[in-house]
Amino acid sequence: MKREQSAIESMTGFGTAEGDFNAFGQDYRLRAELKSLNHRSLDVKTRLPRELLPLESLIKAEFQAKFSRGSIDANFELLEKPQTTRRALSLNEEYLEQMLGTLEAIRIKYGIPGQIEVKDLLGLPELFNRRTASVQNVEAQWVELKPILHQAMSGLKLARTQEGQTLTEVLRKSAGEIRAALQSIETKRATSQNEMKRRTREKLDRLFDTYPIKDQPTQTLMETRVAQEIAFLLDRTDIQEELVRFSKHLDQLDLLLKGEGLVGRKMDFTLQEMGREINTLGNKAQEFSISEDVVQVKVRLEQIREQCMNLE
Repeated sequence: MKREQSAIESMTGFGTAEGDFNAFGQDYRLRAELKSLNHRSLDVKTRLPRELLPLESLIKAEFQAKFSRGSIDANFELLEKPQTTRRALSLNEEYLEQMLGTLEAIRIKYGIPGQIEVKDLLGLPELFNRRTASVQNVEAQWVELKPILHQAMSGLKLARTQEGQTLTEVLRKSAGEIRAALQSIETKRATSQNEMKRRTREKLDRLFDTYPIKDQPTQTLMETRVAQEIAFLLDRTDIQEELVRFSKHLDQLDLLLKGEGLVGRKMDFTLQEMGREINTLGNKAQEFSISEDVVQVKVRLEQIREQCMNLE
């Protein structure tokens, strides 16, 4: 079943619902509580009364149809109505006889004083027979459980959507701060290169003033060679390509934050690429003020990475 696209969702949320539920001729209230946390895929864990265990696969199928990621705990509880007459319990006599014999044998073998009392037996899990859902009534039980499940799922989805909207706004703000830092780096890059050229030219002029070369062709050759080295240095430390690629990845991040549906994995991949580019840029940058901006970008990227881990 194909999951319908929706607004960006967080994987964190809570949903609950309660309704009338008739099981095996007995009136109950069925309570469903759903809790969701982040997870790399969809992992649904159910806790059901043993009478409803045959419905587990149907319940998980509903989650798979509406959610794609998240660790979801689904807890279901049958509550007897106050006005409901309690069912007569059926004693499991065969099991009781076996347990009495076993307990007496243990008491004698290990010399345990005293006698077995009723209170010692009440905690035995199989002391009373309980009716469980049969193949014939699974469909009928599912018809009654499904609306309650859907109501709880709607609450969970609403909570995840609201949390997703909040996270998206925070991420957009962080992306805007990264873009501002990127513009600052771009401006400083041009200034830094011009300043490097100027300082190198001054050092070269002072060198020739201190050690004048009378042979003009020799001086010209040296200046040409020095100019080649400067060009090589500027090319090796130029961060323009990294700025362009980083800017394109940032545009992709903006598009994801403006989109819908499943963006968590795509965003994680984009952030990995942005991390590689900013690391390379930081290694090549020679200006301290640029390095400061690079550190700020890295901090924001790490914050975004941590927050987007909660996005579906």
